[in-house]
Amino acid sequence: MNCIRIVTALFMAIFALSPLHSPAAGMGETPETRVIMPREPDPAGKPPEIEPQSEKIAEMEAQVISRINAIRQEKGLGKFEPLPALSRIARNYSRRMSEENFVGHTDPQGQGLDDRLLGAGMSFRTVAENLAQSTNMPDPVEAAVEGWMQSEGHRRNILNEELTQTGVGIWKDGETYLFTQIFRKPQ
Repeated sequence: MNCIRIVTALFMAIFALSPLHSPAAGMGETPETRVIMPREPDPAGKPPEIEPQSEKIAEMEAQVISRINAIRQEKGLGKFEPLPALSRIARNYSRRMSEENFVGHTDPQGQGLDDRLLGAGMSFRTVAENLAQSTNMPDPVEAAVEGWMQSEGHRRNILNEELTQTGVGIWKDGETYLFTQIFRKPQ
């Protein structure tokens, strides 16, 4: 059976002057938006040292970024800057979802995207995340990107002018691929 599961998009923003301001206000339904108080990154933290499972997976990760950047350019937006540290964080999260048998923006310990970035020593002004899971799809990259573009929240993350950097991590388990794409605007 072929299937693709697109997980509700996550968008978070930190506003130093107004930490209670929701950037999604007035944008219609916002799937899983969390407003968080400004926190400092762990000064001892660093992104996990996790490499792609194979050359094919590395190529797939690059294809996601290329396709997302092509979509942004079609809409008159700038390209995302690929950031290897974000890819390592994303890849590690995809691996964890596979190994711990969950798919979601919050892990079983209650840690979210903000916790993952800050724990890796990365600060941010705004951060967002798209997740996808595909099984037995002939082109998992196309399925993930197309699924994201068909979802209002995911599309909003992809087309957000404020976000400038991205990282993609894919983990394969049998015929199932787990995708994590992180978007970031640095402080």
